[in-house]
Amino acid sequence: MAGFPAVCVESDVNSLKDIATRFCVKNPHVFCQYNLREAGCELQEGLALPQGICEKILSVCKDELKGDKFKYFIKLFKDVKRTRLQLVDLSDSHVTDEILEFLTDHQITRLNISGCKLLTYAALNSVAKLKNLQSLIIGSSSQVFEMYRFKRADMLALLSQHDFFMKRTSIFPPPKPCEPPSFLRLPLLKNLVIHDVPKLERNLCFMSIMDLSRCLTHLDLSNCKVHLNQMNDFLASSDLVSLTLRDVLDVNHLFHAICKIKSLSYESAMQSGEGRLCTLNLTLTLPGFTVYVTVKDRNWRMSTFTGDITM
Repeated sequence: MAGFPAVCVESDVNSLKDIATRFCVKNPHVFCQYNLREAGCELQEGLALPQGICEKILSVCKDELKGDKFKYFIKLFKDVKRTRLQLVDLSDSHVTDEILEFLTDHQITRLNISGCKLLTYAALNSVAKLKNLQSLIIGSSSQVFEMYRFKRADMLALLSQHDFFMKRTSIFPPPKPCEPPSFLRLPLLKNLVIHDVPKLERNLCFMSIMDLSRCLTHLDLSNCKVHLNQMNDFLASSDLVSLTLRDVLDVNHLFHAICKIKSLSYESAMQSGEGRLCTLNLTLTLPGFTVYVTVKDRNWRMSTFTGDITM
């Protein structure tokens, strides 16, 4: 077969599978045909791919293909009867809202969209379909929490010149943030990772995700600006096993709520910059409520047996 390497590296048991998958992705005509209606790939007649192969192809596809080639090839997974996806890693890829919309027609249980710069707030509508989702890694794709706002240019286009001059004091009302999808309920979600949400008004959306996901056991909100009151209420009623709050501003105000989480086995919080808290690693072991702490700040004291933190 032209272009197919004839050398197998014996020391790597996965090398032949990797080579074959990469070849198929770069030469889709081998197993795919062009779908005129979808303007993309579809499996040739009579073919169906198992879940493991589909996930391997998707992994290679996002690394090897860019732009239009990526968009053309990934439409292969629009066919949910002949392709299957469950563990989906789209991190650092060129996935768009349109692509994510049809990928979430699969029964996905793990989804990683960290570093996907082309995704917008509309991506949450697709995520909301995944009622079997157990792990969601949004990571650094914090732009999905951007709220819809009218642009001034769009508003001007809706007004006549007369309206502009006669009602200029009222044509620019304060922008109203769009509320998160009311149906963003992920009942089986256990693992949630969200990073780098810098603005307080954006966190209403991921707070909604947490409030509606009562099975959460692992939570990572590194470098997110959180509503302290809402976060305290959530932590106090949660069953978290692990919690990561690296570079979360004013994280010290959450310690009392953290110490009330009876299921917690590991918590890590680190804050850099000019914050009072520089480094904290907290491990709670229950029963007995043993607390191990490493704190680099002369203003902190801790009672090991009660978990009471004072300043």
